[in-house]
Amino acid sequence: MLVTDPVAVGYFSGFTGDDSWLLVGAGRPCLLTDFRYAEQAERECPHLARVVRRGAMMEALARVVRRRRIRSLALDPDAVTVGLRSRLAGGLGRRVRLGGLPGIVANLRIRKDESEVRAIRRAIAAAEAAFNEFRRYVKPGMTEKALAADLDHRMRLAGADAPAFPTIVAADATAAMPHAR
Repeated sequence: MLVTDPVAVGYFSGFTGDDSWLLVGAGRPCLLTDFRYAEQAERECPHLARVVRRGAMMEALARVVRRRRIRSLALDPDAVTVGLRSRLAGGLGRRVRLGGLPGIVANLRIRKDESEVRAIRRAIAAAEAAFNEFRRYVKPGMTEKALAADLDHRMRLAGADAPAFPTIVAADATAAMPHAR
């Protein structure tokens, strides 16, 4: 299976860089990444085979597929656009059959082991601690942008790597917008 969604690549591999795909199946999983992430990939993913490319991702994938004699490649239809599927079909040729595995990535990610549950609990604790401290400093006249930046900063100080999604602070005319920016 070819995993192309950056969040899923990170989830399954531990890799935190961008512009990378993960090939899983028979044999050792393989991270295909850009040369800018070579050192990071080596550090974060010593358990994976790594292909560090300087050219196009499709060329790197085609080389790995040929070398491993892959004849069938599953894709996550929830993460692969029609355009990408078309480029994959063209870049890999007729000898590789592309198929879909709907829901497999989501189903694998929904199950949590103890380490993931602990990480979720740590994230909740960091967010709650940051928010409880943040509430004491909110004053009339502060901008939404300043408040969001302050809350993000406090979450990082409390141990978070980053917010799970963009922080939403909405006041006055934007207060009724559930995902105000």
